[in-house]
Amino acid sequence: MIKRMLFRRKTDVRNSDTKVFGISYDDALALLKKYNEDPFHITHGETVSKLMRYYAKKYDPQNEEFWVICGLLHDLDWEK
Repeated sequence: MIKRMLFRRKTDVRNSDTKVFGISYDDALALLKKYNEDPFHITHGETVSKLMRYYAKKYDPQNEEFWVICGLLHDLDWEK
């Protein structure tokens, strides 16, 4: 299910904003917190997400939000 959410684009008809592959940053953060309770793992995901944004702006700006969410969720299954 998570792979399906990450690899498709979906338009939110409520406000016509494009969600990145069916998930917003806030939803991805909630998902990370659901499966990881250690504050270090949450901070680590947020840090990697920021690094991914920096490099995406430089190397793949058209997919910046994709890389941000990938960075946030890269250790989603670390604890559970």
